[in-house]
Order: sequence, then structure tokens, then C-alpha cells
Amino acid sequence: MMPDYIRCCAIVFASFMIVFINDGTMCIIGIYVSYWKEELNVTRFQLDWIGSLQMGLSFCLGPLAGKLIRKFGYRLVTVGGGLLSGVSFLICAFTAHLSMLYIFYGLTSGIGFGLAYMSAVVAVTLNFDEKRPLAMGIVSCGTGLGCSVMSLLVPILVEKVGWRNSMYVLSVITASVCVCGTLLTTRKRAQDARRSTMFPLTGPQMMALDPTRNASLHLPAELVQSSFALQSTWDIGELEKHTRLAHLLGNMGSFVFMDQLDRLLTMGAKRKTSRFQLFKNFQFDLLLIASFIYTLTLMPPIVYLFDRLRQKQFPDGVVSAVISGYGFAGASIRLLVGIIASFSWCKKRSFMLIWVILTCVLSISSNYMKESWQFGVYSCLLGGAHGAFIVLQPLVVAEIVPKDDLTEGLGIMLLGSGIGYLIGTPLMALVYDYWKDYDACYLACSLIVGVAALSVACIVVTEVKQILMEQYEKKLKRMIEAELSEIERRNRDSSSSL
Repeated sequence: MMPDYIRCCAIVFASFMIVFINDGTMCIIGIYVSYWKEELNVTRFQLDWIGSLQMGLSFCLGPLAGKLIRKFGYRLVTVGGGLLSGVSFLICAFTAHLSMLYIFYGLTSGIGFGLAYMSAVVAVTLNFDEKRPLAMGIVSCGTGLGCSVMSLLVPILVEKVGWRNSMYVLSVITASVCVCGTLLTTRKRAQDARRSTMFPLTGPQMMALDPTRNASLHLPAELVQSSFALQSTWDIGELEKHTRLAHLLGNMGSFVFMDQLDRLLTMGAKRKTSRFQLFKNFQFDLLLIASFIYTLTLMPPIVYLFDRLRQKQFPDGVVSAVISGYGFAGASIRLLVGIIASFSWCKKRSFMLIWVILTCVLSISSNYMKESWQFGVYSCLLGGAHGAFIVLQPLVVAEIVPKDDLTEGLGIMLLGSGIGYLIGTPLMALVYDYWKDYDACYLACSLIVGVAALSVACIVVTEVKQILMEQYEKKLKRMIEAELSEIERRNRDSSSSL
């Protein structure tokens, strides 16, 4: 019992530290941009592509990272990602050209972050079942805390030793992900699930599917003796008619790897749907648009905040404290929103709309702020709004997408967000290079988020229409039942009178 408990703690701690280091390092790109701009004599637009490449790749690398994890395991992939990012920052200390920053700070470090991040998520997903929401909640707090700690540490570091020497420290910090990767062990229960395809079923009679899997896969005998039998090609519609087998199929994912499931089910059992079936879902399309637009403006406000406050003559210590509030508030709000969203009375789509509107208001109101405490409140509220959106996004997807399409839906949503991260900051850099004013960038962010708010509002309106339609159908059903009962009563009365 104790070794398994220790493995659980090790997996959560290692995943938390991976997210802490990766996301914290990605959030401090704005600090370096202000120094690179002076030394390399380049435009903001040219520099902002570095951070966009880094963050965009870390999100868009999911499919490739998943295949590598499936082939080599998440421990080796994590170690590889940590080494790649560590070496990348080490080379950045010697670079003297913008193209080198593109390659090593943006491209290769982003690939390393993407590999390590995906490994952490997969490790938690595979090793936890009942406690998975709690484990993922703890791990996701690493984003906010990492941003806070790194935004306090890096400015002091750069001021003391210069940005080039600070790259040595970043190299050591990111390479420590390799140590975290070695802690991503596999729990005994997960190991047993991989070695076997045993389903946790109980019943008076158990029957093997075939002799070669006598010790690994069993089905209740009454299912095998039913009308559809166990032919070489199963009809999924017939399978779903059997409640016990439907329950079995619904729980397969917790105990069996998908490649083993593909070997068991023939092509006839797989649901034949169009590759573009999800895009026929109007609410999914609106959410995809909203997510893409929202992530366009998610990074620029916090990336530009360091340089913006320095232009307003705030001390670097105050600037670092203001930015750290973004991370601490984001971590706290993520936990709070996750708890609230777990209750059945919480309308997640309406809840998301509130946070998107708050983001829109915050961006435009920041142009009228003068005092440091005002920017501190702004940073905390912005971190909370961003954290809430990130938490609610997959929950809303789970509500509007059929369960069978959930994995594909989340993948498409993540890809759309990654593209938004990739082009968002350079897009705002064009605004800055044209007007030479950060207030114009924040105004543009507010207008763009307003479009995202309209998309989410349309989703909420669609949900309200569905609820009203369901209520109307229930009311109509009750009226029809009452009318039929009245007709039946009259017929009985007339029959008795005769």
C-alpha cells in the first residue's frame, strides 16, 4: 500500500514541477524582449515571434508527442524534452543574432517544453482514475505559481548578471525536468492494466471470448448467448441494447489501452462517422472560434506588461511584483473555478461568458490606470480570468460534444488554441510598431476579445433555447397526457352509464 501511495505522490509532484518550470519559463519572454530590442536593434514584431514559436509549438506538438510517448514511454520522452530545452537555453547564452534566438529560444525549446508537458499530462491521466480531477487540479496550479516565481526571479537575475548569463540558470532549471521525468513511475494498477485486458466485471458465469485470451478478457455468458452472438464483426447498435455490455464498453477506457481495444474490436464495430462530423455541431464551431480569438489575446497583455510598466517609470521590483500577481491569482482561481464547475447547478457556458466579458473590460480599462496598485489588481484579475477560461474550456467541450467524439474535439480545440498562441503576440506587435503605444495594443486586445464574447454569448443563447424547448416539450407532453386521461375517463363514464 505504501509504495503505491509514494508513486502517486511522486507522479503528481513531478508533473506539477514540469508544468511549473515549463509554463513559468514561457511566461517571462516579455522580460527578455525589452533587453533584446535594445541590443539587437530590431522591431517588436520580429522579437515577438520568438515567444510565439515557443508557446505555439508546446501546444501544437500534442499529436507527435503522443506517438512518441506511445512508442518510448513518457519517462524517456520527458527526459528528452528536458535535455532539448536545457541545451537550447545554453546555446542562447552565446547567440549574437536574431535567427539564433528564433531557432534555439523559440523552436527547439518549444519542442522540448511540448514533449515534457504532454508526458506529464499522460502520466497523470494513465495513473489516476477516481482521483484524476484532484491530481490534474494540483498539477494545473503549476502554471500560475511558475509564472509568479519566474517573474520575480528572472528580473533580479538579469539585473545582477545580465541576460546572457541568466541563460545558464534557465538552462539548469529547464534541464532539471529530466530529474522530474525519472519520477514519473507507473503505478502497479496501471501496469496490470497494460499487461492484461481484464475487465472488472463480476457475475455468476464468466465465459472467455476465445481460448488465446482465457486469462485476460472475459464476458458474461448471458451476453454471449444472446441473439447477436459474438461474430467476427459486431453490430454496435446491437451491442448497445444490452445494458451490461454497454456498461462494460463505457468503462473500457479506464482499464485498457486504445491499441488493445482496436485489436479486439473489428472495423465493423467502429462507429462510421464523417471526419468533419464535429464541425456540423454549431455550438462546437462557435466555441472553436471563441477559443481561437481568446488565445490570440491571452499572452500579449502579460508579455507586454513588463515593458509597459517600465515605460511608465515604475521600478523593476514593483513591475515584478505586479506580474507575479498574475500567476498567483491564476493558480487560485483555477482551483476555485474547478470546484464551482463540479456542482450540477453551475451553468458552465454562462460562467465562461462572465470571465470572457471580464477580460474584455480589463484590457480597455488598463489604459486609464496610473497607480501601481491599480495595475496589481488588473494583473490579478487578468490572471484569474485567463485561468478560469482555460479550466472551463474542456468542460464546455464535454457538454456540447458527444462522448465518443470528446477526444477528437479536445484535440481540435487544443490545436486552435495553439494557433492563437502562435500568431497572437506578433499580431499585437504590428499594432505596437505602427502606433508606438502599448495602450493601442490593449485596446485592440479588448476589441478582439469582444468578438470572442459574442461567440460565447451565442453558445449561451443556444443553450437557453434548448432548455426552453425541452421545457415546452415536457409541458406539451403533460398536456397531452392530461387530455388523454380526460378522454379515457369520459369513455369510462359513458360506458358505465350505458
